[in-house]
Amino acid sequence: ADPDADPDADPDADPDADPDADLAAAAVVCDMFAGVGPFAVPVALGGGRVYANDLNPDSARYLRHNAATNGVAERVRISELDARYFVRRLLGPGTGDAAAANTADASAAIATDAAAAASDAAGAGPSAAGLAAAAPLCFGPFGHVVMNLPATALDFLDVFVGAFDRGRWGGAPLPQLHCYCFSSAADPRADAVARAEAVLGCALPGAEATLVRDVAPGKMMLCLSFQLPDEVAWATGGDVREAEAQAEGAAGMGSGGGETSSQANPGRIDPALP
Repeated sequence: ADPDADPDADPDADPDADPDADLAAAAVVCDMFAGVGPFAVPVALGGGRVYANDLNPDSARYLRHNAATNGVAERVRISELDARYFVRRLLGPGTGDAAAANTADASAAIATDAAAAASDAAGAGPSAAGLAAAAPLCFGPFGHVVMNLPATALDFLDVFVGAFDRGRWGGAPLPQLHCYCFSSAADPRADAVARAEAVLGCALPGAEATLVRDVAPGKMMLCLSFQLPDEVAWATGGDVREAEAQAEGAAGMGSGGGETSSQANPGRIDPALP
């Protein structure tokens, strides 16, 4: 088996195919299902900074390798967490001046990832304690979220309901989400939007669903892009419980023609990527 294999992310997803042309130039990006770095490394090479997460330790190890080989290790903060916990950890309540704290803690996160990469090179796994020691939102608020797990990414949208803390977020605009998904519906664009609205519990009038490619007869991969609505990000109490109940109902009905299977491995980031 290929040691670079990630069983979750899409094998053919390409940052150049992302419908948001500004992604590579974005200041800060959150990559929830980073794999070996097909989005994170090009974004960092373009000058952006990335919170990159993958629960698969082999993927995270090769992501560190690819980031270091391409000279962008200081721009990619790598985590190996469940995606929902990863997001909640980034967005959890903070205290004091968020901007000042983020700037002060960036060097700690960089040192942590460098130590983890060195540990990997020596044949040892990354230090969970070291990763936990760095401040979660060390690069500041993120402007984009990439969700490259097309079989199930829509189900993870519920993590954003009521997740934002005004003190930690510091008045920055809410992020643009780019959620990859599959659909076997007659109108795949409308299907993708409707399923996202069901999970979030609100309308998404500005959402754009871009067809990426055919994956099988009658089955399309799409990228759904939209700005996270205020009523979702700042939801509290009953709003959160209602959205969670709707998300559970949507999951119970299945997604886009009954798609439930995980996808095969992403394309490896070449260490010599220009």
